[in-house]
Amino acid sequence: MVSPSSIWSEVLEAVVGRPEGIDLSHLEQLAFNAELADPDMVARVRDVCGPRGLHPGTITVHYASSEAGMISRTTPGHDPRVDSVDLAELVRSGHALAARPGQPVKRVVSCGRPYPGGESVWVVQAALSPSERWATCGCAPGRDRRVREPPR
Repeated sequence: MVSPSSIWSEVLEAVVGRPEGIDLSHLEQLAFNAELADPDMVARVRDVCGPRGLHPGTITVHYASSEAGMISRTTPGHDPRVDSVDLAELVRSGHALAARPGQPVKRVVSCGRPYPGGESVWVVQAALSPSERWATCGCAPGRDRRVREPPR
């Protein structure tokens, strides 16, 4: 099962509304994709689906783009990591630094590591022209696809 956080909300309403006969013990993967994974929704899926047989570590998060394909995912068999970052620093500088005690935080779910054979390259937008920004991913074994943004 693969869906964005906004769809998992609808799925959980159906599960909670009809709890009898739902057995998730054979589900091998329950993935979040297509939008930022909401840490509260990840926790709610775990809480609602766990008693219905969902095994720990079944939930994964995938990061992809239409231009580069699948880029990264969390490790199957391990719950996605949730970090708390300093919200003020994130807004001020764009850097996701560890939260400081007593400061507002933003909880974020890890998007994992690059798919096998791929790499993620992150560049500072101001440093390069749009035609020089690119990402790579190993969408299939032995295949590396580079994607450039069109010049503006």
